[in-house]
Amino acid sequence: MNIQLTINSESKTFEVSPKDRLVDVLRRNGYFGVKHNYKELTSRCFVDMIIAGEYNR
Repeated sequence: MNIQLTINSESKTFEVSPKDRLVDVLRRNGYFGVKHNYKELTSRCFVDMIIAGEYNR
């Protein structure tokens, strides 16, 4: 499946599988500054992003 994102004001389309994490998709496409926060006790990962001008986690 494909997802479309706007990154730094540029529209990008990425081919992904349902099991892909967003952080891995972005790094695979050269966005190495992407960080994630892994909560070991809860087994949850977080990626901070801005969607439609609002900060989201």
